[in-house]
Amino acid sequence: MKINVSNTEKINTELDRVNGRATEHTFASIGDIEDGIISVEDRLFQVLGERCNWRGVKVLLRSGGHCPSSYSYSRKVTLVNLEYGAHAWYVTDITSTEISGGSHGYTRIVMGQGHKESAWRKIKNENMKGHAENVW
Repeated sequence: MKINVSNTEKINTELDRVNGRATEHTFASIGDIEDGIISVEDRLFQVLGERCNWRGVKVLLRSGGHCPSSYSYSRKVTLVNLEYGAHAWYVTDITSTEISGGSHGYTRIVMGQGHKESAWRKIKNENMKGHAENVW
């Protein structure tokens, strides 16, 4: 599956199929996924700069807030895999899973080696600029 995030109808249909009757701790619509994407984009701008540098970055979003460790039942959550293409985010997979006490939703950003090297260079250059300004 590779669905552009702007295709809300397909994504919402897939979310309905995957979530079934579960509504409490799942991604119910594309709006929930877009909230996660906004957070990811803020971080990517900080470490990689402009969107042209993001191609191939993968993101895993898992729905659901913190589940106390004393909670003995499992609950259904949604997993959404995304990848940044040439100019947009694409949903590559939507599944559900069960989590239990002590688990929570999360966002994982997976960058290739080239992305990591670019991020290190950007951070290093920013630190050097700040250091040079402090010296003068």
